[in-house]
Amino acid sequence: MSKIYSELESGVKDGFVTHIDQVRGADMLGRMVNIKYSELLSLRDNNNLIPGSQYRITDFVTTCNSAGSVSGVTTRSAGHAFDIVVIADSTNTLNENARAVIHDGDTYFAGSNLAAWQLKYSIDNDTSHFAWAIPESEGGKGVIYYMKDEFNNECFYDFKNIQYLRENVYYYTFSIPIINIYTYITDKTFDGSITLEGSSRLKCVNNTISSYRETATDKLILNNIIFFTDPIFEDMLADAYYLCFNNNIEEDCRSMYLPRPTNTHIGKNCYGIEIYQFFHNSNIGFNCYNIKNVYSIEYSTIGDNCHVLFENFGRCEYITVGNDCSGIKTIDNYSPSLQRCVFGKNCRNLTLSGNDSNKYWNDYFFEDNTGVKAGETLTIINPETTTSPGQYKFYKTKIATNSAGEVKIYCEADLIA
Repeated sequence: MSKIYSELESGVKDGFVTHIDQVRGADMLGRMVNIKYSELLSLRDNNNLIPGSQYRITDFVTTCNSAGSVSGVTTRSAGHAFDIVVIADSTNTLNENARAVIHDGDTYFAGSNLAAWQLKYSIDNDTSHFAWAIPESEGGKGVIYYMKDEFNNECFYDFKNIQYLRENVYYYTFSIPIINIYTYITDKTFDGSITLEGSSRLKCVNNTISSYRETATDKLILNNIIFFTDPIFEDMLADAYYLCFNNNIEEDCRSMYLPRPTNTHIGKNCYGIEIYQFFHNSNIGFNCYNIKNVYSIEYSTIGDNCHVLFENFGRCEYITVGNDCSGIKTIDNYSPSLQRCVFGKNCRNLTLSGNDSNKYWNDYFFEDNTGVKAGETLTIINPETTTSPGQYKFYKTKIATNSAGEVKIYCEADLIA
């Protein structure tokens, strides 16, 4: 008989009272025993769990291997404690569908409804399966590998605690950057997925971030995806809106930095996406990467297998970028607008530019399979001037090869059947 089981029989364990009728047989079913992580692990390993019993791990806290994320990004746990409740399925098996309970004396989660949380929890610190796990000898207390909170935010790790280091500041998955009142520099972040006690403002709702696995080992790895809002002073938190809702990040996406995203769907295998302003109602297709510093993309779709780079793109409304486009680069002027645009399949190495802040391009599209060959570069700079001084307009345009095999841009008036 194990030492822990003997202590339970004696009726006293670690400062709180237990009784034999609470730990044995039918009287135990449905009841809850407070227990420390190491004790529960010992019960499991020695086949001394009571099937049907509930065990509340009172010293649980999420731990994190600092190298548990993609691309060498440093990670840590914020250390906000809550207790985990698990049920024994057999004498040596714990059901991994778990519950969260407020930790005695905790105030951090006082405004949260932990009873509504859904967790998946492994008592084993399996570093071959969870990249961020640490051994028990180093403080590991098991791994949360799925969390869904009362606001329908869900992720494959404990997003209430896991943080990513970026520009010398640790960010939560759903972050509100906090400005230092003396330096006016962001030096910490607040978790936008929790509600402060006494505040009715919802911070973050209906967001899903799916898992990322290392291909060679099938190991789960923290994916370095951060949603964030504008920086604020700490005394503004209770009244702050987070503006982060209805976003879905699919499996295998990683390394994304997204401000105020809403109604956004990002497909599989995307990475390196850093969007700093106004990314609304958009879909990014499979296998895209390196989309960054976009000023405004609205009502947009970026097609499958694009390898694109938008920098300081400016108002890009109603745009669809077709499959297999590559090398789309800058419109780097103040508030340009490229509206209702379609880029067809198989275009390559596009450069869109201009130098007039009042420019607008309207109804601009490339048709599918236009004859632009892989490796060729299309550069569009300073389109034809319209009758309105200082404005430019490029519309209903087709790219095709002429009889000499040259790639040409044809305006609507040139397209004579």
